[in-house]
Amino acid sequence: MRLFWFYVSLYGCYRITLSLHVPEDHSVVYMPGDVIIGGLFPIHQKVSSKENPFPIECSDVSMIMLLGARVMIYAIDKINKSPELLPGVVIGYKIQDTCGDPSVATRATLKLLEQSDGDPKMCPLLQHSPGSEGVKAVIGESSSEVSAVVARLLAVPMVAQISYFSTSELLSSKLKFPSFLRTVPSDKHQTMAIAQFVKKQQWDIVGVIGSDDEYGKYGSETLLDHFNAMGTCIAFKEILPADFTENGARKREKLDEIFKKMKDNPTDAVVVFTKESNVRVILEEALKRGVRRTWIASDSWSTITDICEQDNITNIGKVFGFISQGKEIPGFKEYVRQLISQEKNKEGSFLLNYISQNPLCPHALAEDHSGSCALYDNGSGQKCLQWQCLENYIDEKYLYSIYLAVNVIGHALNSYLKCDHARCRQNTTFPAWELLQEIQKVNTTVDNTTHIFFDENGDPSTGQEILEWKIEGSKVNIASIGVYETSGAVMLNSKIATDPSLIPNCRKSCQPGYGLVKMENSTCCKTCQRCEDKTFSEGGDSGCEQCPSDQYASPQRDSCLDKDISFLEWTDGLSIALAMFDGLGVVLTVLVTLLFAVHRNTPVVKAAGGYLCFLCLLSLLACFASVIVSLAKPSDVTCKVTLPLFLLAFTLCTACVLANLLQIFVGFSFRVELLASTLKRLNKPAMVLCVSVGLQAVLCMVWFITEPPGEKRLHDSEKQITIACSNGNSIVCVAMFMYICLLSIVCFLFAYGGRKLPDLYKNARYVTVSMLVYLVVCVLFLPFYLNSVSKYRQGIQAASLLTSTYSLLICHFAPKCFIILCRKNMNNESAMAEYIREHYQKKNINVVSH
Repeated sequence: MRLFWFYVSLYGCYRITLSLHVPEDHSVVYMPGDVIIGGLFPIHQKVSSKENPFPIECSDVSMIMLLGARVMIYAIDKINKSPELLPGVVIGYKIQDTCGDPSVATRATLKLLEQSDGDPKMCPLLQHSPGSEGVKAVIGESSSEVSAVVARLLAVPMVAQISYFSTSELLSSKLKFPSFLRTVPSDKHQTMAIAQFVKKQQWDIVGVIGSDDEYGKYGSETLLDHFNAMGTCIAFKEILPADFTENGARKREKLDEIFKKMKDNPTDAVVVFTKESNVRVILEEALKRGVRRTWIASDSWSTITDICEQDNITNIGKVFGFISQGKEIPGFKEYVRQLISQEKNKEGSFLLNYISQNPLCPHALAEDHSGSCALYDNGSGQKCLQWQCLENYIDEKYLYSIYLAVNVIGHALNSYLKCDHARCRQNTTFPAWELLQEIQKVNTTVDNTTHIFFDENGDPSTGQEILEWKIEGSKVNIASIGVYETSGAVMLNSKIATDPSLIPNCRKSCQPGYGLVKMENSTCCKTCQRCEDKTFSEGGDSGCEQCPSDQYASPQRDSCLDKDISFLEWTDGLSIALAMFDGLGVVLTVLVTLLFAVHRNTPVVKAAGGYLCFLCLLSLLACFASVIVSLAKPSDVTCKVTLPLFLLAFTLCTACVLANLLQIFVGFSFRVELLASTLKRLNKPAMVLCVSVGLQAVLCMVWFITEPPGEKRLHDSEKQITIACSNGNSIVCVAMFMYICLLSIVCFLFAYGGRKLPDLYKNARYVTVSMLVYLVVCVLFLPFYLNSVSKYRQGIQAASLLTSTYSLLICHFAPKCFIILCRKNMNNESAMAEYIREHYQKKNINVVSH
């Protein structure tokens, strides 16, 4: 009979008692006091009729909520007996059953507000009722959806509301819910705790099931944001409709949809963030379909004993849960044992009817450690109750949050009423909003174990506890395996064992040479696939990636190898040949310079231009130098030196030739013509050189300013990169070549026009040949050079530069060297004068001899 009397004592809130005054409404428990605290608990879980406003029938008693109401009574009784808190002040309570329904909760809240500090004219339901007291604070409700409705009502008179289980982040808005506080963390912390736990377990694929209410909607949306930010793939997401459990057809359709997605999309874990009634339906369906998964439970159902004690629940897979950090309520377990041991209870009982319908099992007084709260068949077809049912609920974690809520109000009252160990100096008649302000400032330690304070949103400082449903035979034991601190750290007591049967058939890592790719028709599940050409993978959790442009994939596709850099090296036969010819050209140029220096006062040297020939020889040395630079490994430096140096030097050389030809042409042309007189005015070598080279220098400056030459990849094959010099601004580069061609053509015209002049040393004839050679080289060189993609492009460039330089050296200076060395009789002034006289006598032109 002890269980009978315990139920009687627990439900003593619902009938007339000697110690408590209870109104006629059996859903209310009331005890008078100097300060009244309201309580809202969903003692019943379902509202069976809403067709008429009265009466509303509630069913499905929640044992845990009954015990929660008893925790509130126990905590208030403990404060009333405490010598340290509120001496001389008695806290009373008024507890209402909300049936877990917003409309019932609205009526219950309005009843709590009777004779509260609100103006009764504001609402007819707030009229004063004789014999009742107005509440100064309200503890409740459990559901976020119901709490939001209650919070909007309590915001009018600014009565403090402290919820013990509503976690929706929406309730943190002080603009909408200015008087709402809670002793459990908001979903902001819970969702982050779940996301960090998933990350710590290295789970890459998750499914999310939420619901279209304040709790499930905002919680699941925040979860999705966290998962997306961490790179966790979301295999599927489902939002259950508000009437999910009530609409049979819609429920069946939604269940089929959910489990089809679960079948098509393997996951590491499925997060179910919705209210208990929805979870019950989903897990029952999973058991029917034989679906085993790793489930992550939100705090709405992670510790619900009725769920973890369903038949065959051990076949559901693994379940990890989250709930606000809680502790054992000091003395509460002994308090319950004393209630059970009472022989008699004078409190009336609403539960008496419930027990009369479901009597104690015959073995109720025997030791029974089944821990089951289900109704059993007593052998005669009638259902019976196991006596240990309620005792198993005593350790429920979130009961502690109810205990905390009462203590927060007690400490706030103690501060507001200015109490010491002897008395309270403040009157207990005060507006509720003043107590709200005091509660918001609470910063205290309850029972020397739990430090609690509220932030600006009314959220507490407590973290999350991580739970696991551990299978022990045919039973499930809910055990704490770690905590989540509000700082963001997940700390587990030990490494979590994995169940191979729950690991999805998805690859998380691959061997080197294989990359992770999504499976066909799957959102997240991946498989290993051989990397294609030009891609590689080092294995692990990476996919196949393109090798950098200067590397290629190894045959095993597990790494990238450096491509060979191809260019004309010094050891190449062509390089050796060109370097030898270039060196020979330098030696010959130096020898010619020395020879001309020794014979600088002879007619041959003077006929070659005098000092102009030395400037020309110096420019030829610069041309040979540019050739040797062009054979070096292409780099930005060598590329910026080669062509610009050659083009400027060769321009100077051509300008020297042009000035020499102009001197010869003007010196032996006796016809007085407009063109001849103009040329005579232009016969100024220094001016010719400055103008010719100056224009080329301007083009070179434009070239370097706009886009200078530099190193480039000429050709990029699979395993080789051919590097060469780019032309930079090709238009300016071609313009500089064309400018030299123009000077060459002018030289050619002067040389051709002076072919009948008395030129003893045949300057014009040989210059004509050299200019033609340069023009031919330009015509042949440019197409080959621009179209070549091999390393021999360097060789083509060096050969063309070398040919052009040799053409001037040989054609312009070789004949003169021959005369100086072999025909010395021609290298005197008398021989030259005689040759000129004979030339003009043949043309019947009289020449005056001095």
